Amino acid sequence: MRRHNSGFTLIEILVVLVIIALLVSMASLNTSHDGRINEIKSEAEKLKFLLEASADEALFNNKNIGFEFAKTEFTPFSYEIQTPATTADSTSEDEIISSWNGYTGKYIQHYILPESMYLELSVEGQELQLPYVLKQDKKQEEIKPVFFMMASGEQTPIQLKIQMEDYDGYATVRGDGMGRFFYEVHNEEQ
Repeated sequence: MRRHNSGFTLIEILVVLVIIALLVSMASLNTSHDGRINEIKSEAEKLKFLLEASADEALFNNKNIGFEFAKTEFTPFSYEIQTPATTADSTSEDEIISSWNGYTGKYIQHYILPESMYLELSVEGQELQLPYVLKQDKKQEEIKPVFFMMASGEQTPIQLKIQMEDYDGYATVRGDGMGRFFYEVHNEEQ
């Protein structure tokens, strides 16, 4: 007598279940990526572009530009030298007035980081203690830029560290002092 079995053996069913489990675990690994590192990377790219454009603007517009930084924002200022009209009897140097004035250019303007992100700043290798926000409506004598872009093309070497609250990943944007800026992303998983 001939016996005809229809169906699957226990081994075949277990092999199929193992394959399905492997596929599901691989899919969950790929979809569990934290999007915050992409937000930080995007902000680093934006800051790199803004700083490079600012350097070009300072060079091509013959402006000395200084920046004040806080943890959540930064503001550009231009250094202006004003000389009054000289007459025959008034040519003294004490009449030359120089000051930092608020500046807005094509790409340069007051910049605020997205909510939950903050900056740390190192200027020439020294980390600075930054206030959380900048004081608005400053008097001339209160303006003290910490980072400079000169009309000659020179700059202060800096490193900005962009971080997010409650997240270990971060990005750095650094300037070499000659108009070139670079960024790196440091993921918490690395």
